[in-house]
Amino acid sequence: MATISRLWVTIFLSLLVTYPLFAYQSNTPDTTTSGPKIGVVLSGGGAKGIMHISILKAMEEVNMPIDFIGGTSMGAIVGGMYAIGYSADDLYEFVRDVDWSNMLTDQVSRRFIPIEEKMWDSRYMLSLPIINNRISLPTGLISGQEISKFLTRLTLPVHDVENFDDFPIPFVAIATDLETGLPIIMRNGYLPDVMRSSMSIPSVFSPHNVNGKISIDGGVARNFPVTDVLEMGADYIIGINVSSTGERADTLSNIVSIMERTINYRIVQTTLDQARLVDYLIQPDIGDFNMADFDNIPEILRLSKEAIEEFKPRLKEIADSLNALRKPKEKYRYLPPEINELFIQDIIIHDTERTQEKVILSEFKIKPGTWASPESIEMGIDRIYSLQFFETVRYRLVPTETGTIVHLYLKEKLDDQFRVGLRYDNRHKSSLLFSASFRNTYKPTSTLRFNIRLGDETYYDTQFFYYVGFRPKLGVSTRANFSIIRDDLFDSNGNIFANVETESARAEFWVGPVVSSMLIMGAGIREEFYRLRRIVGSIPDETIWKNNHSFFAFLWLDTKNDGVFATNGQMFRGDYTQSFNWFGNSVKFSEYKAKWENYIPITTGVTGLLNFYTSFTYGEVPYHRKPYLGGYDNFPGFYKNEIMGDWLKSAQAGLQIEMMRNRFLIATYSAGQASDVSKLDTELYPVLYGWNLTAAAKTVIGPIKIGISGSERHQLLYDIRVGFDF
Repeated sequence: MATISRLWVTIFLSLLVTYPLFAYQSNTPDTTTSGPKIGVVLSGGGAKGIMHISILKAMEEVNMPIDFIGGTSMGAIVGGMYAIGYSADDLYEFVRDVDWSNMLTDQVSRRFIPIEEKMWDSRYMLSLPIINNRISLPTGLISGQEISKFLTRLTLPVHDVENFDDFPIPFVAIATDLETGLPIIMRNGYLPDVMRSSMSIPSVFSPHNVNGKISIDGGVARNFPVTDVLEMGADYIIGINVSSTGERADTLSNIVSIMERTINYRIVQTTLDQARLVDYLIQPDIGDFNMADFDNIPEILRLSKEAIEEFKPRLKEIADSLNALRKPKEKYRYLPPEINELFIQDIIIHDTERTQEKVILSEFKIKPGTWASPESIEMGIDRIYSLQFFETVRYRLVPTETGTIVHLYLKEKLDDQFRVGLRYDNRHKSSLLFSASFRNTYKPTSTLRFNIRLGDETYYDTQFFYYVGFRPKLGVSTRANFSIIRDDLFDSNGNIFANVETESARAEFWVGPVVSSMLIMGAGIREEFYRLRRIVGSIPDETIWKNNHSFFAFLWLDTKNDGVFATNGQMFRGDYTQSFNWFGNSVKFSEYKAKWENYIPITTGVTGLLNFYTSFTYGEVPYHRKPYLGGYDNFPGFYKNEIMGDWLKSAQAGLQIEMMRNRFLIATYSAGQASDVSKLDTELYPVLYGWNLTAAAKTVIGPIKIGISGSERHQLLYDIRVGFDF
């Protein structure tokens, strides 16, 4: 009977389109309690799903009434936002302003990475989970932290709404049950979770838990949820399908298109089946874009606005005819109210077992009984996530009569991490870095890390770090390593007179306050054994084991926004080391070092660089511990270790220009001097100058840098680097 009823409605509407009656004029859509009920269905399609916004905009322009809306994957996100009251123009603004590269990588803002983790930042090109003591493949490339945070922020006004029939437009979304492969029909729940579950593209996003079920992308089960909108009560369906209908095999030219075709076999068939139930089907053609083309969002938006023009006359005919049958009621379109400040009544933490709640609250930095803005709440979420103890950190704000309860939902990382780094440079050639990190293994809030570097300079390192106390936290670190260090020694004319290879084994312990994610200080003791294993050339030393016992202290401030190509922020590192001859067989020396880097944004894509460095040394400083000037990162225009002295000082200024996305040109000019302590005689110790020009790129395997440099001593040097420094 329902099918017959829909048939008569469709026939009647067709007649009305041919002989349109009086059309109700309004600037915004309206709803009614009588007349045919209109449902809009938005298919999945990845990046192409952005086209739905243009079609909704066209519907607004022709005053199309919408009584129900349903969607899958990107269609669920667009449909969900539209259902709670955002207009098409609002959605245009959201997608234009989103940093899609960050949204689809879950990259942690370096500002919030714990300071003790920053030294390990920007070293690895590959990270894999360790599960049950075995290296495994991840459940998805992306956990979905950033997209969940984005959806949570935009849906703040409806965090307390469980029934989607209570939205301005009743809404339904589809996900796929990972266990059974059947569709999960979602008409209630927590909207951000529902939309995130519907968009869980297999192998891209990790599966998501929604309403007690583990879900993947709804497109796998039902990419075009026409039947679900019909079951809501729709009499007439306008369906927008932007998913692929299946290209010929000889047109599949890359891995993305092949993966999309593989996923699409079932999707195409179910979409065709659902499309037969649609009264008016819109399938805009904007050319060869695939579901992963998020870098092309501006172009997709532009082309979709053009493509939708051919459908507008028919949409207007349908809208006019429908409005002639409907009794208008109060307009329902509205912009969800902006929330500026909330009174925090309570904070409830869910799903944490291995991480102490005190650690979480110390990073959240919002207390019950205080006022907080949505921005400060989101910053607290970023700080908790940056601890790297959690796969995702989500939140929900539930209003009460006396304030707002903040619910924090934490999905702990039950796996540890195995990471790989690769680099090449024209001095040390190829090197590999293998790292394994284990969190909360022996102590809550602890990290145990092992590193092995293979190549010209071998390195073995282990570190155990944990927190003691809160606000400020006290960091405790124990570390041991063995390394082989190769140095060239130069005469005053820049000629190599010796090659030194040093074996060094050392252990250290330090403790100090972790003031914030940007500032740490500490003091400790260090024991080192070393020897010169191989000598080429003549230097006054013996190849016997020596040792030194030392006290050290440091202060480290780091606010850079990127570990390699920073565009704002600064870094200051001050170190003091005092070696003691406690047992009669130790060398004795003192060392003071300070380095300051400053990154000054000048205009879009242009960053000013300003760096200073100085060091003082006294006593019997081992060759491998001697400070120096020279080298690409330190003082361009000279070889590494070329300039040594008891007192070193240098200054560097330059520009970093991002000529196109992730493509850089860097130019610097440096001045420096090496002298005896307390002497600034520029005749005896002349000031040295050097310049550098580098072309660089940020790639999936790390930075690639090709540079040239020069000075009065060396007319032209070159430097090639591929991969992260380690």
